[in-house]
Amino acid sequence: MAMKETEFEIFGLKYKTKQFSAIEGLSILDSLATIHPVIMLRHTKLIIDGKWEDLNYSNINDNVKDFSNAMSPRMAMKVLCAHVSDINFGFLDSWKAIQVPSRFLSGAKTVSAEGIEPVISTLVQEGVASIRELEEYYSLEDAYRMFDIIMSKAVNSLLGQEEAEREAKRNR
Repeated sequence: MAMKETEFEIFGLKYKTKQFSAIEGLSILDSLATIHPVIMLRHTKLIIDGKWEDLNYSNINDNVKDFSNAMSPRMAMKVLCAHVSDINFGFLDSWKAIQVPSRFLSGAKTVSAEGIEPVISTLVQEGVASIRELEEYYSLEDAYRMFDIIMSKAVNSLLGQEEAEREAKRNR
């Protein structure tokens, strides 16, 4: 686990991108449909004149295009952004959250830290990762996997406790 770096080719151009960190990914996720390409591509590089260059405003304008002219530069940008988005968020298409049986849910009001996503808060509270690790090392996919592990452990513990209580009643 760690933010993966992926190399790929689109329209004859070679790119590489690094996944967003867990915290960065969560902040982008809510505005994915309207995010500016420069933000989406901030961890993406392109080979220009034989060396990897960050995609900044000028590099994007000058180099992100379909050199066969089969599509407009704007459409080429959309294709590139969609690919980078899939590298970062594509796992969510098949992700299934751990289902907590409704009998274990209560209407009790909970307290959470303001401005901290519940997934991040849970990972830090459980001692699985620090804020710094979630900012610098772990990807959003990593965070979701760790969160699922915590949730499955909690549900399994509750199911075990419930079964132990039933067995204790039967043995009275």
